[in-house]
Amino acid sequence: MLWSLHIVSIKLAAVSMIRNECDILELFIRINSRIFDAIYIIDHLSSDGTPLIISELKKAGFPVGYCHLNSSEFNQGEIVTGLVRQLAELNLYDYIMPLDADEFLLVDSKSALEKVLKDSLAGNEFGLIPWKTFCPIADHYYHVESPLYDLFRARTEEPEQYYKVIIGNAYAKNCKVSLGSHSASNEATNCQPLTLPLTLAHVPIRSVNQMINKVILGSHAFRHTSKRVPGQGFHWDLMAKLIREKDFEIAYDDIVEVALRYAVSENSSAQTPSIDIDSARIGLKADSIEFKKLAIVNNLKSFDDFMLNIKP
Repeated sequence: MLWSLHIVSIKLAAVSMIRNECDILELFIRINSRIFDAIYIIDHLSSDGTPLIISELKKAGFPVGYCHLNSSEFNQGEIVTGLVRQLAELNLYDYIMPLDADEFLLVDSKSALEKVLKDSLAGNEFGLIPWKTFCPIADHYYHVESPLYDLFRARTEEPEQYYKVIIGNAYAKNCKVSLGSHSASNEATNCQPLTLPLTLAHVPIRSVNQMINKVILGSHAFRHTSKRVPGQGFHWDLMAKLIREKDFEIAYDDIVEVALRYAVSENSSAQTPSIDIDSARIGLKADSIEFKKLAIVNNLKSFDDFMLNIKP
């Protein structure tokens, strides 16, 4: 008699709070859906093609949950914490991971990720996955078929290493996720996080227009956050300062400089890394943007919509 073995797969959910990420959102969903069983997105006042891109991908069968957030305040930590706890109470997922729209798990397959989690991380624990920042090697994002795969390579090193959390379901039920999802805590347990042998690709700077849009709106959003503490979002302020000093005349060399120094504090003595041209790629050669018109960054429209939503 032949016996068939029933292997129970791990269920994974990603949660993401986004704003004006139309240029990368389609690739974020397409690529991460190979790993995650569901992606839950909170849209914080996007004024670009974000809603329509998600609508099209949902119609195409991608496992995306979507809701709007209309508050002008940027209380990301509290909002992500709330969503993580809600999902944990459903007991549908073994692990929940907060992701930004510019982040991609670099794993060969879901089974490879499952093995790491089964071997390393219990349901009442949380783990840390190190960031690897990717930089543009050219400024023609919309003129190639596979922009992430073709145009981005990793920094040779991370001058200041950051991590993102992945949370076991039991731990998530009473957890608190930090701003940026770089850490988590739980009053019911004092477990220490485990650094997992995985890599999270991070692509914060993609093109001139995208950088201006991201940085200027992001820095203003932090200014409207009533609970902001000193040091939070410091890199937004540094990048906004650079853009203003250049009178918004930003070139390709500028976005490379920003990407190489992204999330490095102004007083850091760390040397600026270079680009590892032979680094791993993000996604597959076949990962193209289908909804290109919706992916175009329109700075004037974004700025106008941002101002209209500011409460007097």
